[in-house]
Amino acid sequence: MMESEKSGLTFRSILAIAFAATILMPVTIWMQLVGGQAAGLGFTTILLFIFITKYFGRSPLTPQEIILINIGIGIAAYVPFFATFINRAYFAGSPEAYMFGITKFIPSWWVPENPLIRSQAIRTLLHADWVLPMAIALLTSVALYLPIQLLLGYIAYQTYVVEENLMFPLAKAEAETAITLGESEPRKTRFMLIGFIITFSYSLIVYGPYILGPVIGVPVSAIPVPFADFTSRIEHLLPGALIGVATDPFTFFNGFIIPGKSVLCMIIGSITIWIIGNVIGITYFKSDFLPEWTSGFSLALTYQRSF
Repeated sequence: MMESEKSGLTFRSILAIAFAATILMPVTIWMQLVGGQAAGLGFTTILLFIFITKYFGRSPLTPQEIILINIGIGIAAYVPFFATFINRAYFAGSPEAYMFGITKFIPSWWVPENPLIRSQAIRTLLHADWVLPMAIALLTSVALYLPIQLLLGYIAYQTYVVEENLMFPLAKAEAETAITLGESEPRKTRFMLIGFIITFSYSLIVYGPYILGPVIGVPVSAIPVPFADFTSRIEHLLPGALIGVATDPFTFFNGFIIPGKSVLCMIIGSITIWIIGNVIGITYFKSDFLPEWTSGFSLALTYQRSF
């Protein structure tokens, strides 16, 4: 007799997603502003709710619930919905907007006309003037963005999973993680906890100074975030080549999961485009390829002008 499929849509999974959307959203925004990305918060919530269910003597979270929580948190907490308004307020009051005379043309439904908001003297989104821009953005997201995401996701699933039966190593890794957390198999859990401890310690070293700096009044940075930039240091040998080393361990973890042939193709493509292509473009076609490029450009500035 076939085992009946269990649903992950339960009160516990909905509560966990709601918790992440309300409590972890500010953390996500802060990490994206500081480091360019936020990772690992989903499993933070999962571990918290696993502990709560065990502490109160309830049945542990099932793998189905864990997978749904992880996916739901990826939508609820990681989508930079509110970070968009921070960007809008900065742009509306930026020197560039004043320089080109477009400040007066920015509508109030996109960013409030309140000068204190545009100058970022009011540094909170919990303000009455933000109601209209947020309401319009939310309605647009619900009416257009989410249906498009669902439709394209279903089409992609039918095409690549059902018809072509392609392998998705990262999805398999997430499923294995959910099963390990749900079943609490001692051997796998031991390795996972070691990984969590190492990642937590490294994150404390990377992001801790950004929290400590404002407290002591001295900017402190132990490790550059999100990458160590060597572009300007080797420009005398390879002008315009994008050379940097990511300081986020999650960048390297994916390389251990993706098949070796795919990783090799990605490396070859990256070197061909961002190193060889940029060097040729700067050396022989600078006036047409990158007329704005000059000595001392960072990786980010060169990357933005390489498309």
